[in-house]
Amino acid sequence: MKNITPKVGATIALLALLGLSVVGCSSPEPPSSTANESSNSEGAEQTQEEEPAPAPEPEPVSLEGEWKQNHSNGPENTWHSVTITGNTIEVYWGR
Repeated sequence: MKNITPKVGATIALLALLGLSVVGCSSPEPPSSTANESSNSEGAEQTQEEEPAPAPEPEPVSLEGEWKQNHSNGPENTWHSVTITGNTIEVYWGR
């Protein structure tokens, strides 16, 4: 039997570790009915997880209304108001 040099041994060990790390990073296969049947046939009792009910569609938020903002901190007392109705937004500026 031949002696393996330290460099060759280290290279083989490194390649083996890299190979194992690549296999360890792979994602698991999603469960299928075949996998469930095979595990059930082995006598292992398995509880079936219920899927959560889908979330109801959120209702659109109504932004209709009127807002007024006073800007009294500036050099001039200014204000602006906004009115939203349907698909229309009106902005008014004043002094």
